[in-house]
Parts: sequence; structure tokens; C-alpha cells
Amino acid sequence: MSDDQEITPENSVIKYGHFSVIEEELDFPFDDLESRFDKVTSWLQQICDEGGPAHSIKEYRIGLIYSEFEYTLSFHGVNAYQQDRHTELIKIEFQPTELFFTLPNDYFEGLTYDAIKEKIMEELSKFVKSDAFKKSFISQAQSVIFQPTGDVLWPEE
Repeated sequence: MSDDQEITPENSVIKYGHFSVIEEELDFPFDDLESRFDKVTSWLQQICDEGGPAHSIKEYRIGLIYSEFEYTLSFHGVNAYQQDRHTELIKIEFQPTELFFTLPNDYFEGLTYDAIKEKIMEELSKFVKSDAFKKSFISQAQSVIFQPTGDVLWPEE
């Protein structure tokens, strides 16, 4: 600021406010999940082949749920709505038949949690470059996110 510039109330405004986001969560079945797939890409291919929702989805999310002995991926689509001036609702509006995929033990055996996330990210990054993905309903979304890292898989940056 120069010496001849004066701060006046007109050019400095401080506002206090709040904004809430209410997000619907997946219901995770805590029973033993049996997966009929052996690879992440096989699971995703099945979701693509199954067909998409009746209406558009803003964002698809791939989550990772883990326990001491098991790692499970989830896939769902969400849309956001303004409830009022200060509240946004994020609703799950698409869940495929194969909502969950339990990773085979040999997939993660001997790896740290961070190494598992990296391995999954590599596979997901390759998948979004495939023709199967590009022709699928999933590629019509504004974004596809890997939730554990927050990485945007689609659109490619």
C-alpha cells in the first residue's frame, strides 16, 4: 500500500458465515462379502457392461473400506442439491449391482496401506484410459474420484 492510500470502511468488508454439506453414506454390509472377480479392472468392466443410471450423475466415487484382514472397494454415483442458501445435500443416486469388490488376499499381502492405495490408483488410472471406460456411462460424469486419496481420475488432467 502506498503512503497516500487510505483504508476506508468501503474497501474492507469482513463477513461471517457458514455452509453445511450433508452427505448420504453407503450402507456397508458387514457380512463376509464374496466377490466373483479377481481383478479391479474385471469388477469395473462389469459395472460398465451393466449399464448406467436412468439420469445423469455428476460424480462417481470409488471408495476403499478396510479392516485388519480385508480391503474392499466400493463404487457409487452422487449428485449435489442446494437445500437452502447454506446447505448442500449430496445424495447417492447410483449403485451398481456389484457395489462392492473385496480385494483378493494376494493383491495386498505384505503391502502397507499407502502401497495398496498406490497400487489401486495405478490400476484405476489405466482403466480410465481404456476404450471400455471411454465408451461407458461413467465417462459422462463431470468427475470420477478415488476417495481415499481425493485424486480425480476423470477427467484426466
